Amino acid sequence: MRGVFLLVISLLSASYLFGQDVYVSPELADTTRYSLQAQDTVVVNNRKVHSPKRATIYEALVPGLGHIYNKKYWNLPFTYTGFGVTIFFIIDNTKKYEKYRNAYEDFAHYQKYLTQSPQYPLPIPEPESQRFRKVLDVDYSRFNSKQIETFQKALKNNKDRFRRYRDLSYISLVGVYILNVIWAATDAHFFNYDVSDDLSMQLQPQMLVMQDFKSGVGLNIVINF
Repeated sequence: MRGVFLLVISLLSASYLFGQDVYVSPELADTTRYSLQAQDTVVVNNRKVHSPKRATIYEALVPGLGHIYNKKYWNLPFTYTGFGVTIFFIIDNTKKYEKYRNAYEDFAHYQKYLTQSPQYPLPIPEPESQRFRKVLDVDYSRFNSKQIETFQKALKNNKDRFRRYRDLSYISLVGVYILNVIWAATDAHFFNYDVSDDLSMQLQPQMLVMQDFKSGVGLNIVINF
């Protein structure tokens, strides 16, 4: 019975003490606030921060360098494969476009030579440049007007088609570049993110100091994930 009485007295005393106003001088409050801020600053400054901005700049300047900064070396084969494939199609489509463009231009001059009237006072000489023969090397002098028109139209269609493919290849190259910059920036944001299976929760008591310098007791919940 005596032990129970002492326990009740102790709880009432603690409740009274925590309910009292605690006077803190302005100088002490400023010093305490500065000390807490300085302590927080030290913790932040001592922590090695991985910069997403730096990773983005690195990847934008040199493709793949941002992944190296993020230590995601396995991303490099995907990055350079994307650039290599798009560059290959740019070169291939450019060569085919120039081939059909040159053939179309030369055949347009050759068509005038084939269709000229024999009554012209100054006959058109046979053009020296005949790059259309790289596309189809036949005896064009035997072509009738319908065959000439069909062949010329085919050259124009192929010229326009490969020019469109070339332009799409350049757009794809820009898309691969932008996606890699976004990829490196995203990896940098999640660099310090803990994805381990260690999930725990702790309850810790904490002393609280209000703005009016009243003290109180609180419960701090710490979740680790």
